[in-house]
Amino acid sequence: MILRAHRPTPGLVIGLARHPGQINDAIGLLAQLHDDGYCRALAAHREAMPPRLADPAVVHAVERQNRALRELSRQAFPEPDA
Repeated sequence: MILRAHRPTPGLVIGLARHPGQINDAIGLLAQLHDDGYCRALAAHREAMPPRLADPAVVHAVERQNRALRELSRQAFPEPDA
């Protein structure tokens, strides 16, 4: 089989996944797509990125909105009595 001599490509995996009978084969090839160089580059990128800073005003507004939406959801869809 050709995959013994060559690494699978994303295009091959996508092509296999489009055929219902070959989805399991495509899933099996996903693990072989990871490249050590890619993983090292991604790790270096994550280390170089500054940490995200959350704006306290935005955090407060989002939390307030979430509380209001949960309360409206409880009013619209009350839990049935057990």
